Amino acid sequence: MTGRRFVASVSGSSVERRQERSGDPETDFLGVFQDDLEGSENCPPRYICEIMQQNLEEAYNFKRLVKWPLQRTAKNILGWKRLCECHSSPHTKSVDVLRSVASQRAFFTGLDTCGSVWVCPVCGSKITERKRLDLEVAIERALNLGLNVHMQTLTAPHRRVQRLGDLLDMFGLARRRMKNVNQWKSWAKLVGLVGSIRSLEVTHGFENGWHVHTHDILICRSSSQKNECVGSTQLSLNDKVNAVVCPVSSDVLPMWQKACLSAGLDKPNSIGVDIRAGNNAVGDYVSKWGISAEMTKSHVKKGHGVHRTPWDILNDCFEKETEIDAELFREYAKQFKGKRQLVWSDGLRDLLGMTVEKTDEEIAAEPEKADALLASIDLPTWRKIIRSSVEIRGQVLLAAEAGQLDELLRML
Repeated sequence: MTGRRFVASVSGSSVERRQERSGDPETDFLGVFQDDLEGSENCPPRYICEIMQQNLEEAYNFKRLVKWPLQRTAKNILGWKRLCECHSSPHTKSVDVLRSVASQRAFFTGLDTCGSVWVCPVCGSKITERKRLDLEVAIERALNLGLNVHMQTLTAPHRRVQRLGDLLDMFGLARRRMKNVNQWKSWAKLVGLVGSIRSLEVTHGFENGWHVHTHDILICRSSSQKNECVGSTQLSLNDKVNAVVCPVSSDVLPMWQKACLSAGLDKPNSIGVDIRAGNNAVGDYVSKWGISAEMTKSHVKKGHGVHRTPWDILNDCFEKETEIDAELFREYAKQFKGKRQLVWSDGLRDLLGMTVEKTDEEIAAEPEKADALLASIDLPTWRKIIRSSVEIRGQVLLAAEAGQLDELLRML
């Protein structure tokens, strides 16, 4: 069964109409709005709002549904024991469906979890959302302390023939060497750097291969430059004695270029370092960060463009079943296994008054707060759900929310 038929079969009439359109789901989604609102000029505003809410609800449910068949695809490609048991193997006498206090959405309890932020769409969506909220708290507390936040992106040249493992090793070595030189330490003192949070990411393009890059949230003392953000090279010697300057790309680029060359990478060009000053740039990144946003974008577009995220690749494995994409996902999974997605600098969480960071496994296994038991599924019925040729765990949750679970289970 293809992903396209799956979407049409679970998402209702609006999605079926969207599948018959031009093939661009983003623009077609607007077309659905136009269809539904045709002749509604004289309709009460409440009716129009209800139509918009219905379409938004459909889009949200679409995102919730697709992670389950994608997880099954990842299981088939990798065959990892913990991944294969994730949200499939029960450790209690029944599998309960509860309603979340926070989101009012249904979720399963009594199932094993793998805690993989890199290859499991189900655990990954929960982990990255919790970490995104953690980042928002950190930024808010930093601002309340009178600190400034900036976004630094580091990239390096890459070629199609280079293996992902080699690129990760060289990229990590280059970062360590750059931060261990006296020039970086002097620059960090000059900009008032008190801590940072690093996010590791990768995309793939058929022309140039794997593209490893990092985003760092730099937390600095307030700059003495009130009107504009300037670098250290624009200050006189006397100004440098007491000033705390704003971090800019031109200060870091020479250090990054030298570190990349010493680590075996090619020399980055002028876009190898991108530092965006101001709290708005960081806030925009954090609001979009995480697997949930990546998954949503990768599943609604049909032309993935030049670069694909790992979730784009997994989605193409689900839809097209090509061995090339499966091999790419295996390479990615092998090299990223055990790596940390976010790294906080030493002492930063204490400085911001935050609790000890939880591991990915702890976040994935942590039960949500619930306010209602929607259903209790006995183990024989659960085994039928897991062994179904069509992935229906997402539909089970939606049916439980709608009070129609018994009807769905009778169809098994």
